[in-house]
Amino acid sequence: MPELENRKAVLAKKRDLHQPLNHDEMQDYMKQHKEMFDEMAKRRKQEWKQKHMEHKLNYVNAQNMKSSFTDAIKNADKEEVINR
Repeated sequence: MPELENRKAVLAKKRDLHQPLNHDEMQDYMKQHKEMFDEMAKRRKQEWKQKHMEHKLNYVNAQNMKSSFTDAIKNADKEEVINR
């Protein structure tokens, strides 16, 4: 008898899985999926803007930075040209 009950339970699960989809449930799922996709796209766009702004700032800061090492190389190059 337990074998028959197990078989009935398996068949009931298969019946539930193979029922036609409920239109309202499908619409709700599609709505949730679209909201999640839009939120992810918005977050990606904000992250891209933030990274882009950081790159711009880093580029501007790199242009304004002077180090003694680069100054020494430039001076050495100038002296080399003068000595030729």
